[in-house]
Amino acid sequence: AHCHEMHGLVRASYALPPTGALWGRANRALPLVRYQAPSSIRAATRFSSLVRPLDGSSRHTSDTAARCDWSRSKRCRPITSQRPTAAPSVRHFSGANSQPEDDLLWMRQNWTASEGPFHNEENNPLLRFLVRENKRAIGHLQQHKQLHETLFREISNRVEEEEVSVPEQVSANEWLFTRIPPGREFPVYCRAHASVPISNGREVLELLRASSGCVREEVLVDQNAEGSGHDSIYINHVKTSPCGTYVAFTRDTTGTERWSAVVLDIATGRRMEVMEEAVNIVWLPQSDALIYTTANHLHRTNKVFLHKLGTSQDTDALLYEEEDEQFFVDATITKDKAFVCINANSKTTSEIRLFDTSAPPQQELRVVKKRREGVEYFLDHAGSLFFLVTNELGASNYKLMCTEQPGDPNGTFSKWRPVIPHAEDAKIEDVDVFSDHVVCYVSTREGPEIRVFKLSDVHSGSAYHTVPLPAPFGTVEPGVNISFESNRIRFDFSSPVLPPRTYDYDIPSRSLELLRSAHVNHYEAEDYECERVWVESKTVLPGQSAQEAEGCELEQVHVPLTLLRKRGAADGGVTSGVSGGVTSGVSGPRRALLHGYGAYGHSVSMTFQPALVSLLERGWTIAHAHVRGGGELGTAWHRSATKLGKPNSFLDFAACGRYLRDIEGIPSCGIAAKGTSAGGLLVAAVVNMHPALFGSAVLKVPFVSVLDAMTDASLPLTVHEYDEWGSPDEPQQRAVIASYDPFWNIPREPDTFPDLFVTACAQDIRVPVFIPAMYVARAQQRLSSRRAHFESGLKRLKNRWFGGSGSAPASARTSASGGGGGGGGGGCE
Repeated sequence: AHCHEMHGLVRASYALPPTGALWGRANRALPLVRYQAPSSIRAATRFSSLVRPLDGSSRHTSDTAARCDWSRSKRCRPITSQRPTAAPSVRHFSGANSQPEDDLLWMRQNWTASEGPFHNEENNPLLRFLVRENKRAIGHLQQHKQLHETLFREISNRVEEEEVSVPEQVSANEWLFTRIPPGREFPVYCRAHASVPISNGREVLELLRASSGCVREEVLVDQNAEGSGHDSIYINHVKTSPCGTYVAFTRDTTGTERWSAVVLDIATGRRMEVMEEAVNIVWLPQSDALIYTTANHLHRTNKVFLHKLGTSQDTDALLYEEEDEQFFVDATITKDKAFVCINANSKTTSEIRLFDTSAPPQQELRVVKKRREGVEYFLDHAGSLFFLVTNELGASNYKLMCTEQPGDPNGTFSKWRPVIPHAEDAKIEDVDVFSDHVVCYVSTREGPEIRVFKLSDVHSGSAYHTVPLPAPFGTVEPGVNISFESNRIRFDFSSPVLPPRTYDYDIPSRSLELLRSAHVNHYEAEDYECERVWVESKTVLPGQSAQEAEGCELEQVHVPLTLLRKRGAADGGVTSGVSGGVTSGVSGPRRALLHGYGAYGHSVSMTFQPALVSLLERGWTIAHAHVRGGGELGTAWHRSATKLGKPNSFLDFAACGRYLRDIEGIPSCGIAAKGTSAGGLLVAAVVNMHPALFGSAVLKVPFVSVLDAMTDASLPLTVHEYDEWGSPDEPQQRAVIASYDPFWNIPREPDTFPDLFVTACAQDIRVPVFIPAMYVARAQQRLSSRRAHFESGLKRLKNRWFGGSGSAPASARTSASGGGGGGGGGGCE
């Protein structure tokens, strides 16, 4: 519920965390481009805090984005509806004795009373608090104005002005792609019509750039035009109708994720339909109707409707309503378009109903298997077979099965035939089905793999072959691969040192074709090195806090830590090079930026981040801690840091920090930690435990009030989160939460404490602005010999991304502003 890697705000893991990767392309769409507001809008809606010591020393050294690949259904739950209008009854507990404290509750109440963005400073004490601290921070940060301008120039000089995705074929002569026009903020979704045979998307690009009459471009949706007259624009789920006449998409023009679906006539651009509150959409094969979902007042998608084109939304038929507050619903269509799947998922349990697209709309939905606690399953259909990914019978890393008929909905999957068995050392992340092959995307200890099985051999679960990848570890992003009959696989690959590349893999010939490699100005991958080390950590006993575990002889685990640096930097010598046209030379104390997340089973992104080059050129080491709670080593790795096991995440992150200090030889004052949302919780908790381990910390929209949030059922998604964090109504779980909750465990007047850079967003519904604000106010109380500042005036970078994961925009901006502001996080000067 509190993840912010996509959209600058949202990682969207709060709903159906496993399905985000497990059955990715069941809901084919145009390339998904994540929201990036213009800098003027971001300045108006984001707030930051800078907490610094009063020792008189300077802790700071002097020293956009669009995903352009065809998106898959990420099972993201975009949120709609209004905030609650009445203040709920909230129980606040102190970490020490679990007794209520309400001294900062006024911030929560002022947020609840606010409708939409903050505008009236005079009548809102919370806004007055934010604005007052912003002004103080702006004045303080003026001393780094030259550094900000230098970083902005470097990063912007690395990226290309115009970005075009590699077109993907959807029919014999039609190709889909996106492009960002020069000088514009947002992408244009396009379709190319070819009058001559074309072998691949790269050839389409070449003909388009040559203005050849062989290829004609047709604009489907212009996000820049859709955003005209609005404060912000976010477009999601762009889908052409099967007949090719219409395009439907969901959009949010408020920045608060209040969604509506729009249907356009492609030829005329006429706006035919608007379905208010529609969260995700699926075309039926006849192109005369859509199935869509809506959310309730707590932002939980719980209803599925059928809409016939040309009719009023008031007459739409309700297909399904989910009553259980722990379950979210969404709708996806199978690859062969035979069924629409109505998916109901909690954090741990699944249930799917099938809508037969060849039958009359007035039909009874067929349940595949009724929900059983702890059993997850995800479905697709191809030809005559149902394919299913499930964790049933202890398959924690999932297995793939198939059958002609689902069978008794009250039964198990025991009669389904195995295709890919469960493996302890390989987690199934995604599966795609073609007419002749099954493609399985897995994660292993050594890195990602793409495994290809022949469909004719699925009954035996026999041999597969793997697709060669350009690096041992990184991030594989499957393409949509719309065509069921295709023998080619589209995917992207990126690593911390390798800018994104788009590939087509020909299955019969087993040949890999590079279609595009993102160009980064003033950057040579060979100048940088990336390695993975394994760091020893401990495992808590049930009910034990991280602090208690650190003093005990406990089971040891090894945590992967990925290190990225410029070649030669590890030797402590002088590094030099050109970054964005600026020559840099660095010597002196080494520094490191330690990044972590550790929640919801989501892995730390191993994609290329061009903003980080500015730190690498200055001699920094970038360290990604793959702590428990994430998904790097399978589902068990995630589950081992949920509920009573959550302190394992903090033990792992602290161990990675000590590795940088003790093994890499980087002084604590030169280590900066960074985390976003649930990653902000990770960093803040470890900073409280070990304040001397870091020189600074960057907390982006941090979820730093777990105990209060989990006792407040009026907040979006609280009930849904019990499986991740635990329930405060359970005494043992409450005690563990209280032991690490960052808000309640800020030490009082410690001997040392790192500088903090904290950000929040006024319109965030997952980590509402009052949570980081209360945290900083609490820090002001506890660290009275220090001072806290808010700022919103830092220059925001209009970074252009290169087709990496949907989370890339937020990561780029985070690195630029957080890494720059935390540049002094080294704290050695």
